[in-house]
Amino acid sequence: IMTGIYSFPQQRFYWSSNTKISSIASTMSRDRFLQIKKFLHVVDNSKQPNQNDPNFDRAFKVRPLIETVKNNFRQIPKEEHMSVDEQIIPFKGKSAMKQHMPNKPNRWGYKLFILAGGASGICYDLIFYTGKSSDKEHGFCTDIVLKLSETIPQMKNYKLYFDNYFTTFKLELELYKLGIFSVGTIRMNRLPDVIMKEETVLKREGRGAMDSRIVQVDGAVLCVTRWYDNNIVNCLSTLHGCESTDLVKRWSAS
Repeated sequence: IMTGIYSFPQQRFYWSSNTKISSIASTMSRDRFLQIKKFLHVVDNSKQPNQNDPNFDRAFKVRPLIETVKNNFRQIPKEEHMSVDEQIIPFKGKSAMKQHMPNKPNRWGYKLFILAGGASGICYDLIFYTGKSSDKEHGFCTDIVLKLSETIPQMKNYKLYFDNYFTTFKLELELYKLGIFSVGTIRMNRLPDVIMKEETVLKREGRGAMDSRIVQVDGAVLCVTRWYDNNIVNCLSTLHGCESTDLVKRWSAS
């Protein structure tokens, strides 16, 4: 725990004369600590399933810790507005679970999918990503959000937000059936049957130009909005329409 607070690049530094941390160095010798660390296990390796086993889990050795943390997060009372997004735990060592995400501040590391409070930022649930799975019911992204939404009270008008990595018609419909309203930016290739104004038309109309369509599917009313800001923004929602509109001040180089 203490090494996680001070975060020296090498654990030997806690015993070095120039960088000694007395609360650590006085507890035991350096060699004894490293010897214990070398042989310490928190799970029984003999119980780990074979790689060909359907129940094989790459995170087997840390799964008990992950589940303990996750279950404690799930017990926290949730706020009305929440969001789902990805998060990276920075790591550059060797691991089959390490992911590369070039658009993140920390490009290499372990990937988590997080359900967090929109105002507080508190984590309410998480999924530790260990690699692609063949068990897909609605599609990978939709299944992730629905899994994270399992502990959100149903039919209580909670609101969920996500970006275009997750947003699909199927996802918002499934959430609507659970009584959870949702808003998300969406990629146009996921709206194949919705005809909207072309990007060139909106650019010609100028910043703030907008187009919208109302779609009704399986009893749910969804609003598709296309808005031109610095670039085209597409949004799908079971919560908000495109009204009302207002004027705001924006910085412009021109």
